[in-house]
Amino acid sequence: MLTAPGLRYLFQSLGTVTLSAASQAVLHSTCRRCRNVQQPLWHAGVPDSARAASGLVQTVGSPIMKVTKSSLLSPDQVQHPGSCCQYQGGHSLLVSCLAHSNFVALQPSKARVITTPEHLNSHIKMAREEAILTMRDRLLAAQALEAFVQQLTLWTRQHSDQLNSIVLSSALLSMAHVTAKAETFDSAATQNPLVRGTAAAMIKLFMQRVFEANNRSTCVIFWACARLQVSPDDVQPGFGDKLGQRFIETQTSAILHGVDSVLWACSTLGLNPQDGTLLEHLAQMVQQHLTACDFTSKDHMRSLGTIMASFTFFRLHVEPPLAELIITRFHQGLLLGATPDPQSLRLVLWACASLGYLPAPHMLHCFKDSYAASQKHSDPFLVQCDSSVVWSLAVLGVLDMDFFKMVILRCRRRLLRAAHVQQLHQALYALQPLTKNTPAYKEWSEVAKDVLLEWPSPELPSIRSPTEAYIFRVIQLMGFDAIAHHSSENGLHSIDIALLPQAKLPCKVAIEVDGVSHFLYESYKLDKGPIPTKPDGKSLFRNAVLEKQGWRVVVVPWFEWKDLPSFTARLAYLEQKIGDIVLQHALDARLQH
Repeated sequence: MLTAPGLRYLFQSLGTVTLSAASQAVLHSTCRRCRNVQQPLWHAGVPDSARAASGLVQTVGSPIMKVTKSSLLSPDQVQHPGSCCQYQGGHSLLVSCLAHSNFVALQPSKARVITTPEHLNSHIKMAREEAILTMRDRLLAAQALEAFVQQLTLWTRQHSDQLNSIVLSSALLSMAHVTAKAETFDSAATQNPLVRGTAAAMIKLFMQRVFEANNRSTCVIFWACARLQVSPDDVQPGFGDKLGQRFIETQTSAILHGVDSVLWACSTLGLNPQDGTLLEHLAQMVQQHLTACDFTSKDHMRSLGTIMASFTFFRLHVEPPLAELIITRFHQGLLLGATPDPQSLRLVLWACASLGYLPAPHMLHCFKDSYAASQKHSDPFLVQCDSSVVWSLAVLGVLDMDFFKMVILRCRRRLLRAAHVQQLHQALYALQPLTKNTPAYKEWSEVAKDVLLEWPSPELPSIRSPTEAYIFRVIQLMGFDAIAHHSSENGLHSIDIALLPQAKLPCKVAIEVDGVSHFLYESYKLDKGPIPTKPDGKSLFRNAVLEKQGWRVVVVPWFEWKDLPSFTARLAYLEQKIGDIVLQHALDARLQH
């Protein structure tokens, strides 16, 4: 597909484009809002035959047809029927090339010599469009990707004098788009050594010119690196810090577009440039923009979802005022009628559940209702969206049986990954009524039977860390009969160390040894700052479900355990933890009687 800017670049570099009649290609306009194909963009003087049966393809009458800028209608000459399709400045035209053959044959009548960076940039973008158009199956995708990358390498060698930061960022961005298209046929496309080697070479060339890069180029490099899974610091240590510094130097206004891309790229690559300086700067830019802006569009909502997800990938518990501002603006966008994006809703709910933010009840119900409504009039979405949403709503305490049944009816007979099945099961058992022999429990039992039949419980991992093994031996030395990696009721959780009722213990105890991944950072420095001590939403939800099933939960945080100087201190620590549990159990038993 050629967008209007892409067509402009095509004419700038080629002047005249020859279209083969065998390809039966057509340039036509498409309404950006409703996606309805409108009248073709051929000038009235150009001969043409009748439309194809599909109504989308207009064949060229002559065997070979030359199309120039003068033979195309300008946007203001295109009359769109209907109020939705009336051309306005915000509804730019999309120019598509549709073909019945392998790809549209675009042959330059007089190819110009590359003499300026703009010409080189135009050729790169045209090569990208051609590569994407030729990808029809796995073999063609691999060939097109390899040919495109080789062409990029050739151009950078032959026209090194025309390279600048804009051209290099455009080349890396084009490589990311072509690779993304190839991934739809082969998921290992990004691991191609040719792609990774060329990307690393492009990054090195860009870093040699980073001092001249503008904000957009720097943002594009961050995003393309993340999409290609090539970290700047892996190319050369310190490249991430230089990119971050350049982004800060060139950032002149608080806009979400760009900020969300850089945040997502850094969280995906595990980068924290300048030990948190860039991350803190980005958070300030988000707060400034949301404070000054009183309207949230659909694009802004998508950016807010990406920003919240990026904080979650970092395991960063940002200041509550910032998180509250993001959630409030997202909620306002829904109230103002912005069309909800299910993916954005999922990201916001997942971030709130994972980072321990609890929006106001009316906001949570609005998010839940909007997600349900967005699914009614849309194509089926990835099932992990649904499983993640029901898990998030269960963690936040607003999941109900009607919403859960709506989700499983849509998911039925579709394969789920083990992690998504586990999320679905955790959400299901969070809905389990405490009292049996009731209509609610009967309904829950029928749903649970159906879910377990459709998606059996996956095998939970049984990897034991050295700390778990050490604590397990200490518990045994204390005289307790301990079970390592014991499955809780219905196999919902794998308890690190389980103590069933015994002579020295009147209740069942679940000992969870929580490492650093169970806690959230509260500083932008992340691992270079204070140690994380705030438990994440997943751990809190696990504890709540286990307690609901009758377990007394003992959490051994990694930072408390590592500070114990000796075996005697560690033994006393565990005795105190278990003793407190026994005392609390006895107190609860008295209160019940």
